Amino acid sequence: MIEIYQLEECGYCRIVRAKLAELRIEYKTHDVPRDKNDRDEVDKISGQRLVPVLVDRENGIVLSDSEKIVEYLKKNYG
Repeated sequence: MIEIYQLEECGYCRIVRAKLAELRIEYKTHDVPRDKNDRDEVDKISGQRLVPVLVDRENGIVLSDSEKIVEYLKKNYG
């Protein structure tokens, strides 16, 4: 299952969620703290503290840029 680390109000996260909905992909969200300094879990997974972060464990993929995430979703799930 696809997982997204995100902030609900983040515009970049919203773009990724919209693409997931458009492609009818089931996913699990992980809401992260507002304060970047408190995003240890995101840092551990992606090596940085920004969102969105997509994790596709089945394919061993971790992406942390909304444009790259959308392209990945279109290419692999579209």
